[in-house]
Amino acid sequence: ASRRGGAGRSGTADREMRTRRSECEKTTCSGLLDNERSQCTYRCTSEECYNEVYARDEIEEGEVDTERNRLFSSCFRKAYKREVDQRREEERQAKAEARKNKNSGL
Repeated sequence: ASRRGGAGRSGTADREMRTRRSECEKTTCSGLLDNERSQCTYRCTSEECYNEVYARDEIEEGEVDTERNRLFSSCFRKAYKREVDQRREEERQAKAEARKNKNSGL
């Protein structure tokens, strides 16, 4: 059964978030422990969403904040959609420019 509209795109965004988080844990944040590692991973995954959700009130040692985690995920999905839309628009413009240049050379 399909989920509500846009599920495919949010699934892609969720997959991208997991990929980025995993990469951050393996590289940028690998030498850190516990709370520092969590903060580093959120920041590395999306600086914009970290600042929006966690920067004013950072996670405390051992804290599990499902509400802020949900807000971070939602923020990431929106930011990811903007990234994808921007890339598509840039590609569209590049193709239009290439067609224009090709046609003007006739």
